[in-house]
Amino acid sequence: MVITSNVDDLASNVPIPGRQEEVIRTVRLSSPDTINRAPSATPFQKHTVTWKGPIQALFGYSLHDVEPSEDWWLDQIHPEDRDDVLESLTRHLIAAPERPFAAESRIWGPDYRFRHADGTYVLTSDRTITTRDQHGNAIMFESVLFDKEARRNERAYHAKNLKSLDRLALVTNNTPSGIFMMDPQVVYGHQQDGTAAKNESEIFVHKDGHHYDIEYSVSPLGDYASGGAVIEFRDVTEQKKVERERLNAVLITEQQSIRIKADDVHKANMTSFVSFICHEIRNPLQGITSSAEFLLETLQKLDALANRLPLAGNDKNIAGDFANLATQADVSDPIYKSVETHTNHHSSSGAGIPTADVHARTEINDLISHAKQLVGNIQTCTEHQALITNNVLDLSRLDAGKMELLLEVVNIPALGQQTVEMMLAKARDKHINLTMTEGRPRTLYLKADATVLRQVLLNLVSNAIKFTPENGQILVDLYADPPSDNGRVILHGSVTDNGLGMSELEQRKLFQRFSQANQKVAQLYGGSGLGLSISKELVRVMGGEIHVQSTQGVGSTFSFTSVHDQPANEEISKFGPQYRHIGSTLDGAHTNSESESRKPEAELDNPTPKFRMIGVAEDNPINLQYLAKNLKKLGYQYTLCVNGKGLLDRFCEPGNTIDCCILDISMPVMDGLEAARLMREHEVSLSVDGMPPRRTPMIAMSGNAMTQQVTDALSAGISSYLIKPCKQADLARTLAHWEHIVHTGAEHQPLTARQRQDP
Repeated sequence: MVITSNVDDLASNVPIPGRQEEVIRTVRLSSPDTINRAPSATPFQKHTVTWKGPIQALFGYSLHDVEPSEDWWLDQIHPEDRDDVLESLTRHLIAAPERPFAAESRIWGPDYRFRHADGTYVLTSDRTITTRDQHGNAIMFESVLFDKEARRNERAYHAKNLKSLDRLALVTNNTPSGIFMMDPQVVYGHQQDGTAAKNESEIFVHKDGHHYDIEYSVSPLGDYASGGAVIEFRDVTEQKKVERERLNAVLITEQQSIRIKADDVHKANMTSFVSFICHEIRNPLQGITSSAEFLLETLQKLDALANRLPLAGNDKNIAGDFANLATQADVSDPIYKSVETHTNHHSSSGAGIPTADVHARTEINDLISHAKQLVGNIQTCTEHQALITNNVLDLSRLDAGKMELLLEVVNIPALGQQTVEMMLAKARDKHINLTMTEGRPRTLYLKADATVLRQVLLNLVSNAIKFTPENGQILVDLYADPPSDNGRVILHGSVTDNGLGMSELEQRKLFQRFSQANQKVAQLYGGSGLGLSISKELVRVMGGEIHVQSTQGVGSTFSFTSVHDQPANEEISKFGPQYRHIGSTLDGAHTNSESESRKPEAELDNPTPKFRMIGVAEDNPINLQYLAKNLKKLGYQYTLCVNGKGLLDRFCEPGNTIDCCILDISMPVMDGLEAARLMREHEVSLSVDGMPPRRTPMIAMSGNAMTQQVTDALSAGISSYLIKPCKQADLARTLAHWEHIVHTGAEHQPLTARQRQDP
């Protein structure tokens, strides 16, 4: 087999001459003028002329011989042709405002005799393209000059040669594409080097009427005008289709990327908005919660005092009863003073209380009882509002994909028992028997996020209590499978009740946001329809799934799984005994039931010394007032400031006795973060002889709950982060913890209320 590189082996290939020399003359006009001039002048006044190209080869002049004016060009035209050329050019340059871009307004192509440098004349073709402005005035024209006779001879030469050339050789030697031909004996190949091709796209019409896309290449044979060209075209319908699909896919990807970016921006804006709104909700909730606590306490005092008021004929017991009351009540309390005045009046008068006072006291007792119910309603509404706020924040965090598990060593059975204890009060209100499954091991240490796991259990138990009738049964179960080969453990949890139960249709509606299985039941029992949805997503974050099995009228079982790592032995050994019943991190924010049922985590057998002076910075006057009352009730001395600057100044005073600080974060003048940072710097400045500085416990109490906000607070030197609304029990627990740390000299490790962090 023979391979050739050129089809010249098949047919002779006569060389095709190239295009003849062309000279380009460019004239730029700055002041178009159509006034008739003398025959020796051009029809315009101000202009610039440039020549380029092989003028010497064509006309014998060097560029130095050529004058940059149209008069020189006109002088070289044969006298017999000059007037016709001048008249034709004058007509062409007349303004054409109606059709400034029409072909007749742009193209001028005379033939004339042009004097050669040797004195002879060359028959010259002048092909001029004129550029006009929007008003049709000529502003520039460019002329291509060539030897007309030589061009005519060139075309005749090409026409003669085309008849003698092998057509196949002509095509293959002038196409930009590589061509191969094969037969059993010989393979012929060709690739033309340096072939100039003009590639274009077009739409062809088939003889059957349908349209299809083509691409074609035009390769000149010498001069287009004289030699012709080889035109190669290809059907690219399928190629165009693939390209359109590719571009469409790119467009869809770009649009999706834009939507994702827009969604990210929207989510970020919504996260900030939700966080701001919830912060603004939490501040008044703190005031409402504290007001309800103190109002209930006041009513209890009033009830006790009213029951001690003497009846008629029992005046002799007044002094003794009142003395007993004085030991139980705050002598500065307005109620105490009112009863004292009332008692002294009757004692000094020596008169007994009228019998009608018996009825009055009964009415007072009834009013107090009713007031207690109203306070209970306020507390219930506040708790519900706080729950909704936290649920919205949880959803925002989950939607933003910022739910991160904070893993620690957790004793799973203890956590389950704690959850049950937290919900016992609500269960007892309905005489429901809420218990843990018996017979399970009392210790099971896993690495888990205690807050997230507790929240799932609380949601499921709360849901079971809500839909279980009085005298019902609820059973909570937690157990784990043996570790797998990779050391991971699957935890199983379930909450079973003998409540209302659900149909299959109702079960399919579960775990959807703002959706409840039965609207009539929802109207009766209330709820936002968020708890189960949040639980499902939290379980998914823990690597598990949640399911329900229910029979209408019999009861329901909600079960879930989660995946955990086993802690190392040294991690378990470091698991402090004061935390071993749950996890290694103190939670500063709990549900209301939890606050009522849990004992302080830092509670010791022997009481520890209390803080001598607590510095408080809070800009909300109502919250500041109730915070002072709480501290007073807990037995603390305190100093109050309305911003961080005030607390900083007192903290830095020589001889100050402040050994604990409580700060709001968002305050005017100076916020809590800046104040904490500067107080820590002050502590460092007081350290001597390389000793570590004293670290005063600094407790943040704020409505800000975003993860980044909590992190920033801890970085600024905050020791504990409590999130509003914060009950008195939460504050007492945190203060007791830090009193224990200070008294024992234990390591100062910051604590956070992770349960209520926003995204």
